[in-house]
Amino acid sequence: MEKFKKMSEETTLNKVVIEEGEVAAFSMVFSQGKQYDGVNYKWFDKKYEKFLYVDRVVISPKQHRKGIGKELYTYVFDYAKENNFPVITCEIDIKPINEVSLAFHESMSFKEVGRQEIKGGEKVVSLQARVVE
Repeated sequence: MEKFKKMSEETTLNKVVIEEGEVAAFSMVFSQGKQYDGVNYKWFDKKYEKFLYVDRVVISPKQHRKGIGKELYTYVFDYAKENNFPVITCEIDIKPINEVSLAFHESMSFKEVGRQEIKGGEKVVSLQARVVE
């Protein structure tokens, strides 16, 4: 909980979706130059001068397939456009593969800009970016 609280204090943008009085979903987004120690965030921080990094999108299982993920990303896209962030970034697991996330991010116009092994090669992520239009 302490790590989550510290992360939350470093975020640039948070969004919580409430449905029927319960947290249905939330997101945590960081911009460049933060003290956040996430290995994937650090990769993007070295590559881009100005960006938003979508670190967490968590959706309650009973809220899956209701468009909340798209709602959260639309919020990020709008914020990026209003605040002159040229690119939005994220990572998707490809080892083990997360096909649902890959398909979702492809539908949202994200493109792979790199790959990274983490946890000693136990995990591989696709580092993705979307240009803000």
